[in-house]
Amino acid sequence: MQQDRKHVILNELQYWKKNRMLPDVYCDYLIALYSEGQGIDHKKKKARPKRFSKLLMIVDLIFLLLLIPFSFLIIHFTEINLGLQIGLLILLLTIGIIHLYFFLSLKKT
Repeated sequence: MQQDRKHVILNELQYWKKNRMLPDVYCDYLIALYSEGQGIDHKKKKARPKRFSKLLMIVDLIFLLLLIPFSFLIIHFTEINLGLQIGLLILLLTIGIIHLYFFLSLKKT
């Protein structure tokens, strides 16, 4: 089998394993089969320094906490129409949900 085809198959197997399209045992077996027992070289990603990620999280948290009084002032003390108020509220809730998702995904890793 050509190296190109093996490489494509191994990439697909990695994708399937990562996205749990096949059980890990099957993927490991097929990877060992197509790589002729050598496995796959996993390139290690450079991890961010913990200090940098903690600083980024603190800055992001401060931004979110400042967004709360800002949104309160905009929605309650200005004369903008109801549609714009609802749109602004949906935007702020979406920003909060996205940040919550990323905070939870950072805790898992």
